[in-house]
Amino acid sequence: MAPSLVSLAYLACTIPLTWAASAPAGPAHPPLLTALGQDADLSKFYSLFTSTGGGKPAPELEERFNNPRDGLFRVVLAPTNRALAALPPTTLARLARPSSYELLVALLRTHLTDAVDGRLLSADKLLSRNLTSVEGFQLAVGPDGSIVSNPGLLKSDPDNQPLSAPQASLVRSKPSGPFLPAIQAANGAIFKIDAVINPFATYFGRDRPSPNNAALPAVQPRKDKSATMADVLSSDPDLSALHTILAAVAPDFLQRLALFSHDVGSKNPANVSTVFLAPANAFTRSKVDSASRPFNAGLSRELLTGGFGEIHHDQIAKAAIAVQGDMVGNAKVVRRVKARNGEVWITKRWLDPMI
Repeated sequence: MAPSLVSLAYLACTIPLTWAASAPAGPAHPPLLTALGQDADLSKFYSLFTSTGGGKPAPELEERFNNPRDGLFRVVLAPTNRALAALPPTTLARLARPSSYELLVALLRTHLTDAVDGRLLSADKLLSRNLTSVEGFQLAVGPDGSIVSNPGLLKSDPDNQPLSAPQASLVRSKPSGPFLPAIQAANGAIFKIDAVINPFATYFGRDRPSPNNAALPAVQPRKDKSATMADVLSSDPDLSALHTILAAVAPDFLQRLALFSHDVGSKNPANVSTVFLAPANAFTRSKVDSASRPFNAGLSRELLTGGFGEIHHDQIAKAAIAVQGDMVGNAKVVRRVKARNGEVWITKRWLDPMI
């Protein structure tokens, strides 16, 4: 049974923050994003910001995070160049796609938090604290500087495989040494971390692999041989929530699921299968409504359509999601339904877009 997810935290990202304070005494510092761009060890992270606006931060990021005049003070948990280099090339390639803009912005806002307990100008003030990221995800900083997102969110989900280690840590000057000092900005402070925080890993979770590396379930053909993948979504009771959200945020995608391989330009339809990874019902009515709202449409669309592509050599080509046993990425496949124009693979949970 799919986990019952809490209200989508990432949907609250548009609510403005209200914490304010006067500027500290001393030399003037550059604004937050400018300071980020001036540190050579954070150039890859800063390049993610500049990629949103064609060589500079998109206006929504520039105006919100690089404006000292609004009186708001924020903390940046900034992955170093080494941390970004550790990401799989396929993940970086996906983040670079124009269609992944909403996903990239959500990831960037996950690494910014509002200040608590004054201005948090030293790493020691971050320790043993729960922070709320601008994107809405919860971040827990341990007494040793380790960081994990959404602590305890899926504790009651028996099918979820918990993380075996923290997702990131504050960077120290040397092993067992003090933490690096914060980079000061006019409207915030920047702390270097040693890995990228993936909030979706702890928000959507990961299914426990089946014993003995079980194979994918057998394909179930539809009785109606003319049914398309779109027909499967509209008629399968396990996909009613998914169909409702897609009808609101991606009606054109539902139309695409009604097309055939020659209609969407497949170059080798005889040897390649079209597949859509469709998460089974996991939301209450109120959560479905939240995911369908206009200001959430971009990210919801990206998250839900990311599992569509052609499968070749046990890999979903578009999303570069490998099939291992009965798992695709973080999700277990519980059913496979054969339609006239492809297969719908029904998964137990939403796909983690960072895998």
